[in-house]
Amino acid sequence: MASVLAEKSWSADAATASEKLPVSGGQKVSWTDIAAAKKEEVNAKIPSEWLIPKELLPLPSRTKVDDVVATSGFFTEREIKITASSATDITANIVAGTWTAEEVTKAFCKSAAVSHQLVKSLTYTKFPEAITAAKGLDEEFAKTGKPRGPLHGVPVSLKDNINIKGAPSTIGFIAYANEKEEKNSYLVDLLVELRAIIYVKANVPTAMMMAETVNNVFGM
Repeated sequence: MASVLAEKSWSADAATASEKLPVSGGQKVSWTDIAAAKKEEVNAKIPSEWLIPKELLPLPSRTKVDDVVATSGFFTEREIKITASSATDITANIVAGTWTAEEVTKAFCKSAAVSHQLVKSLTYTKFPEAITAAKGLDEEFAKTGKPRGPLHGVPVSLKDNINIKGAPSTIGFIAYANEKEEKNSYLVDLLVELRAIIYVKANVPTAMMMAETVNNVFGM
């Protein structure tokens, strides 16, 4: 999916960022404390059943981990097939009754959770909400036998710069780590209308201006 420019201006210099740091007990909270809290917030929302088993950690010394889903033994063959499928294949299998939107969503959520444990890939998760939305689609499909939209049950991850109402869009800035957005980006509303399932926001470089995904909030 083509990248979408953020709908918010991100021109925060050091002074502006300092002014935005929260105050606790008369003292400004350290940016490192804010970053640590945000990391823990994401980690705490990973269900225990999706935590990588101790026997698989630490992984052998390697820099390439994109085959972990297929090779770790932590995923079922069905989950591997689901997460390797295209959007069109996913909708086709859901409409055919081969898969349910719920199991598809759970497979992608599990994959994202494992990815985050390896490379700190996430900034925000909606696992319970996504699964609930998928269950709703399954219930409607069971009654009507028809998909609700062209992206019926397709899990979609968003870059951190795409706004979700009630969630921060940090773009790697500590100053915005706890600043919740008041409305969705148009893209989010469109995806929901098409009945896609939004389940995570992904980490990005600071200000979207670097090739490497590294920032002071979530690291790399």
